[in-house]
Amino acid sequence: MRAILPRFLSLIFLANTCAGAADFAWWNPDWQHRVKIAVTSVQSEDDFPADVRLNFSNYFGAGERFDPHSVRLVEQDPKTGQVVRECPAVFLPTDFRRRSYVPASRLAVWLPKPPQQVRATSESADHPAKNVIDDTTHFGGTTWRGAEQDPPWILSVDLGSPQWVNCVMARFPGAGDATGQPLDADFEVSCDSQDGLLKGTWERVGGWTNAANGRLYNIARVAWFTPRRVRYARLVVTRTVKGPPEFEDVQVWVARYHPETCAEGTVNWVVPGSVSPESERVFFVYFNKEGVTLESSLVEMTRFGLHREAEDAAVYAAPTGWSYATTNLEDASGAKTPNALTVAVHPQKYLYWDNAGMPVTIPESGAYTLTLRTRCDPGEHEFEVLVDNASIRKGKLQFGDGWTMAQIADLPIKAGVHYLEVFLTNGKERPLDLDCLWLTNYPEFRPKAFLKYKVNPGEVRP
Repeated sequence: MRAILPRFLSLIFLANTCAGAADFAWWNPDWQHRVKIAVTSVQSEDDFPADVRLNFSNYFGAGERFDPHSVRLVEQDPKTGQVVRECPAVFLPTDFRRRSYVPASRLAVWLPKPPQQVRATSESADHPAKNVIDDTTHFGGTTWRGAEQDPPWILSVDLGSPQWVNCVMARFPGAGDATGQPLDADFEVSCDSQDGLLKGTWERVGGWTNAANGRLYNIARVAWFTPRRVRYARLVVTRTVKGPPEFEDVQVWVARYHPETCAEGTVNWVVPGSVSPESERVFFVYFNKEGVTLESSLVEMTRFGLHREAEDAAVYAAPTGWSYATTNLEDASGAKTPNALTVAVHPQKYLYWDNAGMPVTIPESGAYTLTLRTRCDPGEHEFEVLVDNASIRKGKLQFGDGWTMAQIADLPIKAGVHYLEVFLTNGKERPLDLDCLWLTNYPEFRPKAFLKYKVNPGEVRP
């Protein structure tokens, strides 16, 4: 069986158990499967959040299904192999991983698409509604423009048949007080609409109010949510700066996994105590297939952390375009080879915005601290943090020369699936690079670098 590499901003290796290593005891005979994870660090760290992605379906035969409630995280002594402690951990399914786009986007124009149709309550003759999904005009700057009428303006995309959907996105031109800019709008979905536009039961899954909150140029709004069956996804605009709204494209993202059978996800935990480059900590992820009785309950998790790398961002817009690296074994993020999400400085205004937008699954409501690893001109730079298109914090951060860890504390975020956005500005001529971020619910977390992992093939209890 093959092991799946973890998704993490670190040097990542796939290795077999080293010769002469400890004979690791089996933590609990009720658990039939486990995967060994050896952890070190680039620099000495304390209480560091860990985030490793695994595809548990690789460890089961035909007809067997992974039990997500069975995941346990156990630390064991690397020398003696004995159990040290069971660590609080959480398994988060990759319900945000996109499979394809409807319509095809700039990131995946080659993917096949299901039948689709667009409907609208009104449209201009020279800017019809079909422009938002027409592949032949998608890159030509064409738009849908509603007719002069009283609000609301409604546009709906028909997927042809119900599908598991977890994201809807809309992109519109202009900035500031541009005519036609939508200030208030909602994303709604339905499976039972009789006309695909107005009738039937519609569920609100996201939206925004007062769009003029600092975003520049090709502006987009995104709604991420737990996957649900959707045939129709509509955009309902109730207020604009002036006149009918304009949109360049509307995208419906099909979930990669069935939410009830998803066996791929991240195991998140906090490595307690110190981690250093010289000492290795060993953890095992224990898990079972469905139908196995479990007597050991999950240890309550009070500290939680998410780690996102730059290329996990849902890249949709920038003043002059994006460039970002891909994580691989030879060139992963680190002190010398960062995975920077960056773009050239705007040639006229010398105003640069670095925007990282990504879905996050929060297991518990609370106050969170956001840590950013960035590189820019030394000094103060403005920032803005948004959750589900709503600004929750604005301010200034102090950056040093070279790569700097900066933190934004006390961000109120509720449990659930959200779309998190971070905006940074740089008014000088040097680009601002964003390499990664951590989101934790314990403000004392002060990272200096990264953890490093070795993930072994899975084992079945003898």
